[in-house]
Amino acid sequence: MDVGEIYHNSNKVQALYSSSCINLIKKFLIEKFGNQKCKFLDIGTGDGRVLSEVFVKQSGLNFEKVLGSDINLEMIKVAKKNYQNDLIKFEQLNIEDEEASSELLKVHGTFDIVTSYFCLHWIKDLKIALSNVKRFLKPSGVFHFIVVTNAHQHQLSLNR
Repeated sequence: MDVGEIYHNSNKVQALYSSSCINLIKKFLIEKFGNQKCKFLDIGTGDGRVLSEVFVKQSGLNFEKVLGSDINLEMIKVAKKNYQNDLIKFEQLNIEDEEASSELLKVHGTFDIVTSYFCLHWIKDLKIALSNVKRFLKPSGVFHFIVVTNAHQHQLSLNR
């Protein structure tokens, strides 16, 4: 069994936590986008479970395009096998690679919503990664992320 399959068989708690976080922003997203067809990019999609089973199904939004990306090709293979369909596609992407990000931007254009759940704390150069996220977003787009940190929420709000 490869790393993608192992991850797929053991990430249900992460999906459950992501589900509760999505429920917190669901009303905001529906008010912002209404019935508009949204383009959606997930960075660090892993096996695609959270993107497919949680965000797309629970957000209450209409989607024009849904793209999951991950640096790990094994994860992309598992995501394609389990979740790819006419709406949801998966591609390999290193968010720290400006050239690869430029290529993805040329092919897919900008997005209304960009998410990154449990991924950004693995990034070595956040400045490049977040610069690329900004390039992917439409001017009125939304970036929603979850990171693992040892700082208390109060500390995070003071450091903004």
